[in-house]
Amino acid sequence: EARVKLYKKADQGKHAAKLTVLLHRLEEKYGQFDLILSNLDEAHFIVSACHFHNVRYLVHNAIAQTLKRAIKMGPAKYLRQRRLFKCLNHQNVVAVSKGLAKELDSLSLFRPSSVEQIYNPFDYQLIARLAQQKNQQLPDQEYIIHVGRFAKQKRHDNLFRAMEYLPCSIKLVCLSENKTGI
Repeated sequence: EARVKLYKKADQGKHAAKLTVLLHRLEEKYGQFDLILSNLDEAHFIVSACHFHNVRYLVHNAIAQTLKRAIKMGPAKYLRQRRLFKCLNHQNVVAVSKGLAKELDSLSLFRPSSVEQIYNPFDYQLIARLAQQKNQQLPDQEYIIHVGRFAKQKRHDNLFRAMEYLPCSIKLVCLSENKTGI
C-alpha cells in the first residue's frame, strides 16, 4: 500500500475525520481512553484537527534546528514544517529534555498550553549489569561508543568531524538497529 502524505493542508480534515471514526469505534469496544499520545510532526497535524480531549503531543527534536534544516531544503519544505509545528499552538506538549522544554516555552512560532518534560525511561540496573559483561565485539583499546539511530537529526556529521581531532588510536563504535546506515 502506498504511503499517505499526512502533511497536506487540503487533506487534513479528511484524515482527521477517519481518525475520529477509528477512535470512536475503539472507544465503543474498549471504553474511553484516558490519554492519547501523538508522537510525530505529521501525526500532530492530524490529531490537532480532531479536537480530542486528553492529548499530549510528544516533541523529540529542537524546533529551531528542524526549521533551520528545512529552510536549506527549500521554501516548500520550510513552510510545510512551520505549518506542522504551528498545529501545536494551545496544545499540551511533552518534551524529552530540559533544553527542549525551555525552547518550547520561549517560542514565538506557537505557544503551547503546557510544556512538560519527561525523559525517555531507562532501566539503570539492567544497564549497569550489562555494562559488566565482556563483549568480544568491542575493541580492547580506548573507544567512544555512539548509541542511537542513524538519522539527520542526530547530526552524525558533527560526531565524525569531532573524531578527526582525537588521537587515531581511539576508535568509534556505533550501536544502532539501522540496517542501511546513514
